[in-house]
Amino acid sequence: MLHRALPRACTARPVPPRTGRGFARASLRDPGVPSAPRILQQRPFTARPSACSASSSSSVPDPPAPPVSEASISAKLARKFPEARVRVEDVSGGCGSFFVVEVVEKSFEGVSMLKQHQIINRTLADDIPRIHGLQIHTSVPSQQPSSSS
Repeated sequence: MLHRALPRACTARPVPPRTGRGFARASLRDPGVPSAPRILQQRPFTARPSACSASSSSSVPDPPAPPVSEASISAKLARKFPEARVRVEDVSGGCGSFFVVEVVEKSFEGVSMLKQHQIINRTLADDIPRIHGLQIHTSVPSQQPSSSS
């Protein structure tokens, strides 16, 4: 039953004789073995015109999004958490591919760290696909060590 599903080129090939050390190689000049040009002639490649043509609605590419910056991330977090202490640092050498974000917010009190990070990720959802990495540190003001020495 399986041999019926195979293409004709696969089943029409003669089986080479078996030798003591494995199978003998079929000669490239063997008339029973189809050559590469003959195989290509048997099954020509035809592309569908619809697969190769661009539609009129997508002929103009979208303009590239502006690069992500420390300022854009800080602004989004400041809008979401107006009373929070926010620090954003680009640790990728200025190319905008890896950021460290620290948010100290009193509304995080009693919220698990996972939920805190999910809130930050949702806030930055538009930027995350354009950056390589994001390291998030969240805390509440009572968890912060005092700055007096």
